Amino acid sequence: MSLPTTLWIVLGTQWTAAAVFTLLGVVLLRRSVADDAARFASVMFALWWFGLGVSKFVAGLRIALQVPDVPLSLLVGLSFVSSSAVAIGLAGLLCHLIYLFTGRTALLWPVIGFYALLCGWIISSSSVWNPVGVEISAWGAEFAYAQPYTMAYRLVVLLVIVGPQVLAVAALFVMAARLPSSAGRFRTIVVAASVAIYIVDALIAPAYPADSAIWQIVHHMIPIGVGLGVLAVYRPPRWLRGRMPPELSATALREAAGA
Repeated sequence: MSLPTTLWIVLGTQWTAAAVFTLLGVVLLRRSVADDAARFASVMFALWWFGLGVSKFVAGLRIALQVPDVPLSLLVGLSFVSSSAVAIGLAGLLCHLIYLFTGRTALLWPVIGFYALLCGWIISSSSVWNPVGVEISAWGAEFAYAQPYTMAYRLVVLLVIVGPQVLAVAALFVMAARLPSSAGRFRTIVVAASVAIYIVDALIAPAYPADSAIWQIVHHMIPIGVGLGVLAVYRPPRWLRGRMPPELSATALREAAGA
């Protein structure tokens, strides 16, 4: 496979980020929890990171498959897999957040139903725009469509995809501000800040200079740093472990934060 060096860099960073996000999801699933409700919260948060991992893996695979005779239908199908994974991840993130603040799990199915409908809408809309090929640039590969996305479509997607993440970050920062330092404030701030950095980077990525290798490399390294940062507070290295405050249960967090 003949790819320029820049695309090899992108491929490597995408798959590294996918591996880090997947490892983080596994760590969350293997955490010791107090009860079934806490297990639910861990599983929901893990789904978010698994969804991001699948999305990054597919993004790298789209580059790796830029070889002759690869059918466009395969690449489109992979994008549908990515969209579905992100939708499941967003549902998990919202359910995790709702549980942290309310202790309730009853909203699981309505949230899943909403994002299932969203995923179906995105997939059907993509078919309407009619992908006709893949445009390869120095730093990525994107679908080319016979019809461009409408502004209304972009705004809706931005609202329902970015909106829950912004809500999660704001809610976590509010919770962290109410926590005493001994009750896991550092851990909560790191998670909130990491997700915030990920969101901001994704939003401003189109403004990065396309001809600047430094900016592009930083952009593709940020997800790896975000994943490693969150991983460090859930499975801290030995040198950090002794400095970390004990982790509280979701119930104790709500009580400490006055939620």
